[in-house]
Amino acid sequence: MPNPKTYVCSLDSKSKYYAARANKLSTYIMNGAVCGFSDSPFRSAKITQVWSPMCYIQWEPDEKLGNPPIGAFAYNDASSFPDRNEGIGRLHTKGGIVLAVGGHVQFIDVNLFFREQTNAPTAKGLLWWNPWTKNGR
Repeated sequence: MPNPKTYVCSLDSKSKYYAARANKLSTYIMNGAVCGFSDSPFRSAKITQVWSPMCYIQWEPDEKLGNPPIGAFAYNDASSFPDRNEGIGRLHTKGGIVLAVGGHVQFIDVNLFFREQTNAPTAKGLLWWNPWTKNGR
């Protein structure tokens, strides 16, 4: 990318957790499905292995999730397991930005993100798309 600021939302630096973050390169974290979640840290998925180009590859994390809030740790390793312990950010009030495998970017409502996180434990979805398992998880 010729302009690295493409990876940063202008609202991100206004977060009260921004200064404490180790990763300030990007507003977005990567879906752990890209490397097969915990199956193997050395794999990478090809676009052709993913069941749909609509699947989410990156999103803004929710720094305010939890009690106490996860805060700057939301960006600890820039990769996330899309379970209910890691949500979508709310820099834009009611949801956040997601980037899809196919290259499109969209705003997603918090409730839709939550439904994707908690779909049936045996169902693949836009967040759950591990190419090395039958059910995507």
